[in-house]
Amino acid sequence: MAHYEVVQRLAAVATTYDVKDGDTALVARGAFTSVTPRFTLVDEKDKELGTLAGNFNKTEFHIKDAAGKEVALVTFPSIALKKTLELEIGGKKYHADAGLLARVWDFKCADAAGKVAVEVKKPEGFTKVRDRFLVEAAEDVSREIAVLLTVAIHSRYFEMI
Repeated sequence: MAHYEVVQRLAAVATTYDVKDGDTALVARGAFTSVTPRFTLVDEKDKELGTLAGNFNKTEFHIKDAAGKEVALVTFPSIALKKTLELEIGGKKYHADAGLLARVWDFKCADAAGKVAVEVKKPEGFTKVRDRFLVEAAEDVSREIAVLLTVAIHSRYFEMI
């Protein structure tokens, strides 16, 4: 399993996340002028690694690689009492249910057989000023998908604007 830490940056013009991947630092930058959620994941040299684009209601997010090819689709219910999502990667579908109320939100994206593709945890609940996520991804899930999935979760369920 690969491990990442995704932390919301404070005092940024647009929503921005700092990503730690071992010794590598990545940044997911939101588009300031967009009506819908749009993010670009870049490395230390500002090279684009992938993009995330959501709809106005934040119920559907498309993850694309650097070449612009869609590699994953994240869907959220329009109305939900519990924090749930569906993740589709290469035709495989995964479901996550983080529950209604929690001290630690845990989005464990697993297939019908229970195989976990990505797990996104928000350990602090609502007690911190900036949000932090701990992410674990299976070896066959790209870093870009894991990180941009986390950004989609934050955008849908935890971002106040």
